[in-house]
Amino acid sequence: LAKGLMENSVIAPVYLSPFVGALAWLILASPNAGLLNVLARDLLGVTGPILNVMTATGVILVMALYNVPYAYMTVSAALKGMDPSMEEASYLNGAGAFSTALKVTFPVVRPSIISAFFFVFVLTCGTFSIPAALGGTQAMPFLAVDIYRSVATFPLNYSRAAAIGTLLFWISLIGVAFYRYASRV
Repeated sequence: LAKGLMENSVIAPVYLSPFVGALAWLILASPNAGLLNVLARDLLGVTGPILNVMTATGVILVMALYNVPYAYMTVSAALKGMDPSMEEASYLNGAGAFSTALKVTFPVVRPSIISAFFFVFVLTCGTFSIPAALGGTQAMPFLAVDIYRSVATFPLNYSRAAAIGTLLFWISLIGVAFYRYASRV
């Protein structure tokens, strides 16, 4: 029961729109009026914000929250498909947990870890809703938001948007190629 509950809680962000999740985090952890910061100010007497999702770090953490399930599903499928007798043989031959993980488990799941990395990387490069909703672009520009701002705000800069779009295309193409390669290994 606990295992199923834990697995469902890890993949739960897949069922929620990233935009809705970003707005929820904005309500919870915006620096001035976020519920968690207001509670900390009222109950604990904290003067500044304890959480701020409107920074580059905050945006990255919220994006990680929504992308971890994809990596988890990829790597856990490889771990579930692994033959446990290989680890048992390693233990019987005197290897410890760290040595078994390094020499037996990691080589088996390495392709899925590489696949998950490139899949999440490409997915993150094209994410628009979370950085746009949280406004973290002041500290760190995100590609999709930068493209939007180049063509939606004055002065219009179509050449910048095209250049960033081309960069995003090549990043995605390289990421997909590595993902496909790592999936076959």
